[in-house]
Amino acid sequence: MSNSPRSKDVRSGAARPICSNMALSLPLLICLSILLGAVAHGQVGGRQPGAAADSVGRDNLAKAVNEVKGGNWASVDQIVTEAGPVRAVPILHDLFANSQDAEVKERIAGALVKLGDKDSAYFDFMLIQATEAVENYTLYPFRLDLKASPIPKPQQDNNRQDHDAMLLQELSPEFVAWAKSRSIPVEPAIEEALYTIPGRLLQLGMAGDKRAIPVLRRGLSSPNGMIEVMAAQGLAELKDNESIPLIVEACERAPAYAASAIAVFGLRSFDDPRAQSVYQSYLAKLQDASREQGAGQDTNLNPDQPK
Repeated sequence: MSNSPRSKDVRSGAARPICSNMALSLPLLICLSILLGAVAHGQVGGRQPGAAADSVGRDNLAKAVNEVKGGNWASVDQIVTEAGPVRAVPILHDLFANSQDAEVKERIAGALVKLGDKDSAYFDFMLIQATEAVENYTLYPFRLDLKASPIPKPQQDNNRQDHDAMLLQELSPEFVAWAKSRSIPVEPAIEEALYTIPGRLLQLGMAGDKRAIPVLRRGLSSPNGMIEVMAAQGLAELKDNESIPLIVEACERAPAYAASAIAVFGLRSFDDPRAQSVYQSYLAKLQDASREQGAGQDTNLNPDQPK
């Protein structure tokens, strides 16, 4: 992990920003938008029926397979796209069996579950990963008792000064102690707490299997707001209307940095009056905070609207 506030995931090629606790979870929403766009919203599909399997397609498939073998989980969805659902299944079985990387195996398992694979081993693998994430009691990295600092506009480049501005808050002493007790250097521990561990719950929800609901509901009580948000998003992906009151309670119980993000990512997609009312209330608070802190009109706080 580099010393830059943006952590480079060499397997996926994605640059993950490390964000701190600024007012009303605005930077958390920026981080989540990137995480959801880069990790969660790759849809498992395939070539249109009758499409020719030309040499370009074969080359793309071979390249995607090699990428996954090399640890790039982001290429799993491309395998399904290039091979098609039927041909992709045995390829993914082989890759899963031979991979030693938990994140790669998790992404492969998620693709297989979405494709309707009947082997319970793949869902069980994801469930174990998510359960460990919930039971690990991973803390949020940054202190919550400091005065919020001005919020920088999100940037599309790697401008160091802009991204340094997102890391203005000090680390929580409890988090530093948590990392030390597990012999994890602080910066990789931040990466784990903000992305790797919460991402397990998101992937479980995105797999579309309602057996995930109990552990996702448990995630709503995590001491790490990112886990709470990903659990709420997972329940929304599963369209679990019975979880709406639990998500609302999580918003009310969570610290400010997480409450708004839980509402925005967990409630916006429900066609339910209470869910929409709470979502709109928190979204309005975020928009007010954005204007007050001078984030500017370029900051899009509604994940349903194009950037």
